[in-house]
Amino acid sequence: MSSSSDSQCANLDRINQLSSPIFQASCIFAAISCVFTFIVSFYAMKHIIHKSIFHSSTKILLISNILYALGHQFSWLQVSTSFIYRAIFKINKPCELMYSPSDCSPYSFILMTSISGMVFVQTGLMIERACATFLPNYSRIPKKLPGLIIGLIVAALSLSSYSFVTWHETEDDVRFSCGYYPAKSRERANLMLSIFGFLTLFNLITTLAILRYNSAFEYQNRFDLLCRFEVKETIDATRIICVLTLSEFFAHFVYSFGILLVRLNRNGFEKHNYTIVLSLFYTLPYGALLVPVLLIIRITKLRKDRQSKIQKITRQTQTTEEHMRLIQKIWNL
Repeated sequence: MSSSSDSQCANLDRINQLSSPIFQASCIFAAISCVFTFIVSFYAMKHIIHKSIFHSSTKILLISNILYALGHQFSWLQVSTSFIYRAIFKINKPCELMYSPSDCSPYSFILMTSISGMVFVQTGLMIERACATFLPNYSRIPKKLPGLIIGLIVAALSLSSYSFVTWHETEDDVRFSCGYYPAKSRERANLMLSIFGFLTLFNLITTLAILRYNSAFEYQNRFDLLCRFEVKETIDATRIICVLTLSEFFAHFVYSFGILLVRLNRNGFEKHNYTIVLSLFYTLPYGALLVPVLLIIRITKLRKDRQSKIQKITRQTQTTEEHMRLIQKIWNL
């Protein structure tokens, strides 16, 4: 990138991008989703800590997931509002539309770390749930140890992602947005997107395998009440995590492979249309919002189902045989 004064100003394609109603609408919706995420995340963490049946390790990873989502939403709110602000107040000042790396550094660091964390922690959750499902002695491991180990690995990988992508960036490498990958980092950015995409597919395959195993296990042991009681909480917790992972799959898959395909076929788009298409494929703000919302819904539903069954038992007078049938029905929830 040239260091001349002209290169510090936005070109006509960038101005057309800011003027696009589609692009402006995507920024507004993304900003709204960020604000809602801040609100519901507080309630989601209360549900995880006080109202859930999750293993301590799972709680650590779920709270980490929400924190990464909040980090992403904080940074993306800045990116979205900066687009909206420049579209309204600076559209006729092209030399005030670009950012230097030092201007973007704090926001880009939080954004890239949070994106990596959101993907990696989903993989960590699936590994933790796979251990809980397939390892017979998992309950004997210190409760917080697996979550702490996986959480530290996720944090280390996430924190290193920014340095990996922006390795050769200089002060002359101005950007139109702090949410964009640096121009000189195209190959490393594409590699990161590929890693995210394949991890997302791994999470999907692992989720389907665990759900299939749990269904078969419940069917095979449907008459072994003691066995079903001992693993019931593990299965219920795993189902919630699997539903969360399946929902996140769509947001992460569209982001990683969608944006990667657009970047690899950049020559097939007009310049201002290219960035507009990228903004439409940027589904992470909505994926981040889904995390706390789904957790609240699933935890609340599970609690209500259990409470209603308990109340039904306490209100009825039954024979021993009828009582045992109801207890078995509760365990089948």
